[in-house]
Amino acid sequence: IKSEAQNKLSYSWSKRPEVKAALQKLHAAGAASGSSTGSATSSSNGSAASTQTAFQKAETFSKAGQTAAAREQYFAALEHANAGESKDVIAYTQRAAAQKLLVAASAQDKKRIWQAIAPQIYKDAKSGNYLESAEAAEIMLKLRDPACLDDLILLLDRRDVMQAKANRLATMAVIDLGPAARAKVAQHLLSLVQSGGALVKDQESRTTTLVELVFIGTEADSKRCTELVASKPDFKFIWDKLAKLQGISDKKEQCQYLNNLMQSKSEVLPDVLPWVAERLGRIGDGAASSVLVAALGSVNYHLSDCAASALISLGRKCSKDKLVAAALIDGDNRARSIDVLCTIYGAEALPTIRKIAKDPKAKYRASAFIWLGRLGNKDDLTYLIPMSDYWQGDRLNHYWVTMALDDIESRH
Repeated sequence: IKSEAQNKLSYSWSKRPEVKAALQKLHAAGAASGSSTGSATSSSNGSAASTQTAFQKAETFSKAGQTAAAREQYFAALEHANAGESKDVIAYTQRAAAQKLLVAASAQDKKRIWQAIAPQIYKDAKSGNYLESAEAAEIMLKLRDPACLDDLILLLDRRDVMQAKANRLATMAVIDLGPAARAKVAQHLLSLVQSGGALVKDQESRTTTLVELVFIGTEADSKRCTELVASKPDFKFIWDKLAKLQGISDKKEQCQYLNNLMQSKSEVLPDVLPWVAERLGRIGDGAASSVLVAALGSVNYHLSDCAASALISLGRKCSKDKLVAAALIDGDNRARSIDVLCTIYGAEALPTIRKIAKDPKAKYRASAFIWLGRLGNKDDLTYLIPMSDYWQGDRLNHYWVTMALDDIESRH
């Protein structure tokens, strides 16, 4: 327990004077007695350094701005499983390391990442839970490698409402792989429509199959599907509701067309709108930013989530003013608006999140405190410290305020 306490203190709060003093005292006592406990803490963060995994070392280097050293350790975490760790921990570490590396990966890096993580991606695609399958899809979307295609098809064939995000991301990944990959997957989906079976046994699974097809397939594939469903009422009922999207991949002004569909809403199935938002993000045209910012406030969780993802993909093509206006609306979806604003604009968002954090009448402030911890500085301590007083400060947000304080103090 004592050793674990040392590790936690030295890893998370090593810059605090009281922590430094305690660790130095422990080290001095250990050195005098020759105990291993004391010698393990040779400096304010020596204990953490001696017990850190490759991934933890990578995170430490990353926080210190040592990009090259961090990259080396992320690859070590990805390619070399840590002895004694469970399969679940190893899988989590591999996914996390891959995501970190993909932020700035070269084509050569991506090949190396795929070679290391391919076995885990196959497991996640075939039988992973909804979080694992969605992350597998996200990783393959970023890799953009034809070698991923078979695993993407596995994800497309997952027929469970909880797999909706994995289905959407896998669809976008197939589109990005180009005509040959799209043709192969379109034929696979058409064969499901033609033959029926367990993968299209109910309305939900049939809808997912047809939505995947309408985005991946060409206009010719849509015509072929129209022929196939003519004698299949259960399919035709859904396919007819997708009429506005049929042949969408061949339209020249795809962004404008989808933008109009998002605005009209009534012309498409509500369940399809998250797919439209996701696609708009992949197209990357800033003209879609207004409709996507409006979708952040949707009561449809999946639509709001996809709109946020799409806006982050657009980056600074979406104006800061639009996102600030959305973040200042004190509602259920404020957290998502703040996340998008801060992810895209970083420290430029500080005036807005400070305004939200300081507003005693605001109901939804947790996300503002989270981002203050990540982006704030010592100037923010002047109001965060009084707020952190459990009895006289902001008791409702006490946890988030103290977390923000810890994060700022650990960085300054």
